[in-house]
Amino acid sequence: MKLHALPLLISLFLWTGLPGQDIEPWNFISLSTCGIDDFLRDHPDYDGRGTVIFVLDTGVDMDIPGLLQTSTGKRKVIDVQDFSGEGDVHLEKAIQLETGAWSDKTKKLPLYGVEKLDLEPVNPNEYYVGYWDETRFKNAEVHDINDNGHTDDVIAVLAFAAQTDTQAVWVAYVDTDLDGEIDDEMPLQDYKNHYDTFHFDRVMPEEQSRPMTFAINITPREKVTFVFTDNSHGTHVAGIAAGYRIGNLDGFNGVAPGAQVVGIKIADGRYGSISMTESMKKAYEYADEYSREHEVPCIINMSFGVGSEWEGQAEIETFLNSLLDENEYLALCLSAGNEGPGLSTIGNPAGAQKALTVGALLSRETASDAYGTILPHHGILHFSSRGGELAKPDIIAPGAAIATVPRYARSGRMWGTSMSSPFAAGSLALLYSGALQEFSDRVPFHLVKRAIINSAQRLDAYELYEQGGGLCQVPAAFELLKKLQQDFLAPVKEFTVSTYVPGAPDSKAPVSYWRSSTLPWDRKISFEVKPVFYENASQDTRLDYYGAFNLTSQSDWLKPVSSSVAIRGQASVTVNVQLDASKMQNPGVYSGKIIAYPKDKRRDNEYAAFDLWVTVIVPERFNATKGYERRFQDIHVDPLQVHRVFVDIPPGASLFSISGSTDPADFCNVSIEICDPAGRTFKNLFLDSDRNRFESGVDIDTQDLTPGIWEVDIYGSYNSEKTSKCRLDIEFWGFLADSRPMSDFMQQIGTPPQSKGHLTNLFAKPFKGSGNGVMDSFIRTIKQKLDFKLPLTHTFHLDSSLKGVEFELSMGRKDYAKFTDIALQILDDSGREVASGAMGYFRESLDYFPRSLNSSREYTLKVIPGATFETGGPVDVSITERYINKNKIPLSVHLDKATTFMLVPGIRHTVTIAADGTFPQPPQGFKNCGQIEFYESGTQAKVLVVPLVMD
Repeated sequence: MKLHALPLLISLFLWTGLPGQDIEPWNFISLSTCGIDDFLRDHPDYDGRGTVIFVLDTGVDMDIPGLLQTSTGKRKVIDVQDFSGEGDVHLEKAIQLETGAWSDKTKKLPLYGVEKLDLEPVNPNEYYVGYWDETRFKNAEVHDINDNGHTDDVIAVLAFAAQTDTQAVWVAYVDTDLDGEIDDEMPLQDYKNHYDTFHFDRVMPEEQSRPMTFAINITPREKVTFVFTDNSHGTHVAGIAAGYRIGNLDGFNGVAPGAQVVGIKIADGRYGSISMTESMKKAYEYADEYSREHEVPCIINMSFGVGSEWEGQAEIETFLNSLLDENEYLALCLSAGNEGPGLSTIGNPAGAQKALTVGALLSRETASDAYGTILPHHGILHFSSRGGELAKPDIIAPGAAIATVPRYARSGRMWGTSMSSPFAAGSLALLYSGALQEFSDRVPFHLVKRAIINSAQRLDAYELYEQGGGLCQVPAAFELLKKLQQDFLAPVKEFTVSTYVPGAPDSKAPVSYWRSSTLPWDRKISFEVKPVFYENASQDTRLDYYGAFNLTSQSDWLKPVSSSVAIRGQASVTVNVQLDASKMQNPGVYSGKIIAYPKDKRRDNEYAAFDLWVTVIVPERFNATKGYERRFQDIHVDPLQVHRVFVDIPPGASLFSISGSTDPADFCNVSIEICDPAGRTFKNLFLDSDRNRFESGVDIDTQDLTPGIWEVDIYGSYNSEKTSKCRLDIEFWGFLADSRPMSDFMQQIGTPPQSKGHLTNLFAKPFKGSGNGVMDSFIRTIKQKLDFKLPLTHTFHLDSSLKGVEFELSMGRKDYAKFTDIALQILDDSGREVASGAMGYFRESLDYFPRSLNSSREYTLKVIPGATFETGGPVDVSITERYINKNKIPLSVHLDKATTFMLVPGIRHTVTIAADGTFPQPPQGFKNCGQIEFYESGTQAKVLVVPLVMD
């Protein structure tokens, strides 16, 4: 969860069955990795019973083996809700027709047999009807909702307040067989009241897939909501967290088989299973209300997220921090994101400081039993998002599993931080379950969070920003929780930490993160630390508070200026730390923390009161002395290990060339990921000697070459089983091009269009080569408004002269931080989706190139918002649309009439660009567009790309 507007998962291959029931242990969900099997062996009653796990996702199938009951025989899924709007059926007051049937005022699909129903309305003849048009799902992941081979059915619903033997309750009848007769259907109540489920009738079940499970919720006189899951993600997540007898197999359980589950659908499958405006907020508020009403430990798991543009300060993250502050008995697990292995890739809302953010690990056992590969040790999965600008992830947990899926799904094996988060949520349920039985009371979430982080097992092969506290260990966490609940830091609940960080929002962050050309060698790094008191602490208690803490560093290059610190009253205190530059001479990333622990406690991470995280990147530098190029030889990478190269882009660079290679005689199975200074993946390269992929490279030109520190990560494939060997070549070119004059083409009678421009070779290495290009498209940029409630639509046409269209959408970073998801669709003139995507960051692209286009046809670009709050919009969206012509006009570059030329460093050269043909007339508001590329002779390396846009 690429991480954007989709569930944070990666699904691999097909699962067609499970091995025999007697196999021990069950490594499909690796309970031994975190000591859960030992914990449950010692404490069989602490298996999550007494707790409720809320799964905020794509919905949960409540009628499949593994999610039917708890270990104590109770109902497993006790409530289901849909806040996405996908299943809403709006109701109208029914009228009785002359035939005796009931319908709405349109008289469509009359329902017969109402008078034969066993239940009668509380108010005589007050019925409500609604109709579910299946065509609304034509762009959803499941088109045939009732699995009858047709996708244009209309399904009728009758609802009314009925008098039962005990009380008046709203019921609904669904015409599941589409015969217009309602008296052969069962009355359905809200799922949480009666646990009613239903399936649609299948005419030819032997020729069709297994049906989806449906339940309903009724909003009286307003709507009936069909609750279902058309994506297997949420059901898989629920099975990991709390499954019991998965596949009807004894011993095959999730982490907390005694826990109960509430399945909340926040994702609309019609738009790629993304969250909708306020669907996250309403789901969290529902869980909060349940927690307060029932006073039981409630753990929320949400394995959704998008890219972070305002680290830790997006609107949903601020909302979640406030929610957890206001309800200290509500727990929250979030998936870190699937944007790794680069630094600063923690997603949104995973940056919420108060939540438990979880990265993904592949255990040796699951690697063997579920993926058929042998790992020398547990390894953090390559895609698991890393920290940097945030003190995240908090912990890591197994992120690959075989678990429950709906009957229609073929794949039962998935991996992603989507899977590690419910593993942690189940682990929290075990801790809460044990605490309930040993302490006879609920425990605040911040204590449970502290226990699970401070007791985690640190993995030596990985750094702080990759694992946080380390690998979750439930037995140790429970023992620590028993210690911490003895008023460890009372009356202080926690401490807030803030420090100056260049480039961070408001230049402040909870960690010190230096990723710039200037490093803090000659200055102290100052942290401001402030106590946060329990709400019930009196003013005198707050004023009299005195905390004394020893400070210790985990790294020899990072030292506190003083060995201890005192915090008095409600005031903040400044803690200064220093770097030892002599121990940081080698380029790379240095990540460590200083731990503060009470003076009356031993020097032990268990008793850490607060941490001060410092991450400093010392980049490789390129200049004239080094020839603006480097070769990194003999890079050795083990499976799931990362070799990082940080590159400071030299001033004036116009091209960044990266090439990886390996010798045919060596073994190599690696991916090379290039990340920009913000941590976003720009390009992935692959080397695989088994498939004769011995070399791979990419050139990053001026259009994408953002100044700052780039990151090139080489990581070993999880299934390579041995060390890979390769090398990395990096080269820079620096040209200054005046693209504006180059785009100013003039045409005289009898001659092709020509323009002149200027090129300057800024770097101290001569260039000999040539340049050519094309004018191949029309382009324009328009401004639109995106409302938080309604989709933005933009109509356009494609005709036979065009190959296709490319869109780039962008908005301000602060505006983007107001959203939880933004879906993108291109629809044809019938409303059918022909291309789709999502804005995983503040800038995103979507293109469409039809296979054939013989005539003009209308299309619609649709932008579907998912905002945290429905108020506060609209926001400005910039849309650049570029139409690619089938006919291209070639361009050639001449210097003194020569097509091959020398550009001497430091000299401004005037070149001529000639077009081989006449440019087409662009549509109104558009401009002709193209580019020129310059290549070095011999190597044919592309050293410069100059975009051209004509007025």
